[in-house]
Amino acid sequence: MNRLLDANELRIWSRQHAGLQVWHAYDPVTGKHRRFASEADLRDWIDRRYYE
Repeated sequence: MNRLLDANELRIWSRQHAGLQVWHAYDPVTGKHRRFASEADLRDWIDRRYYE
């Protein structure tokens, strides 16, 4: 199912790299892309991002 994205919406996806799952996040507001070794690390970053 496709849906329209808000232009400022955080984009999150995961991919396999060398047999490990790597989480990615792109913030279109800042233009920054981040990579995380775990979903927990990603969630921590998201929480901190909204409370800064």
